[in-house]
Amino acid sequence: MKKEVYKPERRYFESTIKIEQREEGEDSRTIRGYAVVFNSWSRYLGWFKEKIDAKAFDECDMSDVVAVFNHDDNILFARTSSKTLTLGIDERGMWYEFEAPNTTAANDFIELVKRGDITGSSFRFMVENDNWIEDPDEGTQRVINKVSRLIDVSPVVFPAYAETDVAKRSFDEFKNEKKEEQGEGERTIPAGVSHAEADLELLKLKY
Repeated sequence: MKKEVYKPERRYFESTIKIEQREEGEDSRTIRGYAVVFNSWSRYLGWFKEKIDAKAFDECDMSDVVAVFNHDDNILFARTSSKTLTLGIDERGMWYEFEAPNTTAANDFIELVKRGDITGSSFRFMVENDNWIEDPDEGTQRVINKVSRLIDVSPVVFPAYAETDVAKRSFDEFKNEKKEEQGEGERTIPAGVSHAEADLELLKLKY
């Protein structure tokens, strides 16, 4: 089911960021990490959990992806359009690699990676196709089938809070389609009741 392309979302993965070692024993400035992990359920992002299909990036626009720190475009490390950022896909997920530039921000970043203060990566992306599942045992689940554009890969200090308001639009679209299929009318959520609470009550009614 094709979806409208909404505004960018961000997701965080706890994965090791490495400084690649050189055989000569020299200090390396090559940074490598995983920005995306495939087919692995996330923690609950407020009211749902999700996973990313291994083929989600098959037709993704990655012509101008930047590597930045904490999603801050002012702290730029590398870029695919200038061929200073390399992206690759393997069985685990999508990895990124770049040679840290000789800038104050990059030098500080390398020191923090060496100390183990920075361990996670995040990525900013736009979804084109996803599926929603209402499971009576596991709750609401989302599978991202196709990413239309990858915007950045970003080593981060703290996990970015998932922008669930963006995903909510896609979920509402899914629910409306289900209502049309089942001939249901519009559901009114009472004042003071959150969407998550209303969805939980709906699950109780259905199951």
